[in-house]
Amino acid sequence: GEGMGKNIVNVAVANPNLETPITARITPDFYQKGFQTGEYVKKHLGDKEGKAVAFPGPQGSGWAETYMDGFRDSTKTGNIKLLAEMFGEASVPAQLQLVEDALQTYPDINVIWGGAPTAEAAIGAVADAGLSDITIMSSYENQTMLKAVKDGSVLGFATEQLRMHWLMYVVMAGYCAFCLWIIARARASGLAHVVQAFVQSRKLVQAVALFRLFRFRPFGGKA
Repeated sequence: GEGMGKNIVNVAVANPNLETPITARITPDFYQKGFQTGEYVKKHLGDKEGKAVAFPGPQGSGWAETYMDGFRDSTKTGNIKLLAEMFGEASVPAQLQLVEDALQTYPDINVIWGGAPTAEAAIGAVADAGLSDITIMSSYENQTMLKAVKDGSVLGFATEQLRMHWLMYVVMAGYCAFCLWIIARARASGLAHVVQAFVQSRKLVQAVALFRLFRFRPFGGKA
């Protein structure tokens, strides 16, 4: 709020900020990431019944609950029964303890769903428990998940195309700063009609900027 009062550009990234006064926001759809990873697990299981424990992340973070909403809704139909939801700190040590507790509490578990720290922790916990029929699915990616998917220890993950995100952050911040500069100059010159025309054209300018952005994709790689 203080920065906005001084005409400083505030661009919120990743976590949804719906109440805080900001210039712009760029956030992935956590609900869809949770939902689609659930759908992918169901497809992978085929005719087999899945019994899942979910580890969405830290309770109260906002994003963890949204991920969980998506995955929970996915399990309402199909072949996955949701046994429990276990919230906790998004770190490998914290998730390892939760996963180990779940393996003891729910002996019939065959699906572990959660964030990248959960999946990373689950790889070792499942191996140490001598289990081989547990499917591990991550709701988001990190470098470890890339390696784990390649070696088959994790079924998959939902990707956010992070490099694209950061490019969008920079473009959006520059665009917002340019908007504020134009508006300030127009108002200082008493050109109210210019301000009005500029505001009306913002959506068009933004659409063109995003079109150019998404055409420029020199990243390659596989999700």
